[in-house]
Amino acid sequence: MQVLGTARGGAPATVMCDRQGRRRTMAEQPATSARARCSPSGRIKGAAVCHCDRIGAEVRIGGESPAPWARRCGTVGLVGVLVFWAGQAALHALRTDLSVVNDYVSDYANGPGGSLFTVSTLVHGVGNLAIAAGLGYALGRRNRAARAGVLLFALAAIGLLVAATFPTDSADAPQTVTGLVHRVAATESFAVELAALALLALAFRADSAWRDYLNLSLALTVVAAIMLAWLLVAIGGGWPPGLPERAALLAFTVWELTTAVLLARGPHRLRRTLS
Repeated sequence: MQVLGTARGGAPATVMCDRQGRRRTMAEQPATSARARCSPSGRIKGAAVCHCDRIGAEVRIGGESPAPWARRCGTVGLVGVLVFWAGQAALHALRTDLSVVNDYVSDYANGPGGSLFTVSTLVHGVGNLAIAAGLGYALGRRNRAARAGVLLFALAAIGLLVAATFPTDSADAPQTVTGLVHRVAATESFAVELAALALLALAFRADSAWRDYLNLSLALTVVAAIMLAWLLVAIGGGWPPGLPERAALLAFTVWELTTAVLLARGPHRLRRTLS
């Protein structure tokens, strides 16, 4: 199949695609190929779906374009982050018995309002799973960094769900298996998500539709790494962990929020969103 797309700036771009959606040169393409044109919605007549980018066009045969599913996942992810932020804001205002400097965020699970922490964190975890799915739809499967980054981000989201399901031990209570599971899951979630963000930055660099997001994504990843290192140093040195943990959470959730917004808007509107 020969597809005539339109590159950015209005210049026509031509690319040869076979029935599996792989790019082919003019010499490699069979002479019996059909011709189709990319529509503004990205669809070609029949089951084929065409996605035009700045360097030409790609064709996917069968099924619905991944863009609508990515946008839906982005919307769910956006709701997850906002619900988590709202829950944290309410808990910080209501639970004056806990210190922002000395206590972990997870300590809100014990005592009044504990269910609010659990529910908002579970919603956050589900939202992050949706972001992982949306990035999988948007970035495709051909990029190894994208596949690995999406997988690690999903694992970090699962760790968040586990940490919400198993509350931490109270400060004045003996350690329990439930508290141990929470600590392991929370630690895993932080570390694995940081690795996911680094891999996804490589995926954004390789994808023309997401390349404009690379610098912001890298900046947020570096900030998250610094805040996480601060938290680890505080824990190892016996210093108050409250501020570094909240700073790390803020860095990670800002990345999640911006990524969810871009997924919900669609990569073709990426430049307009960031400008």
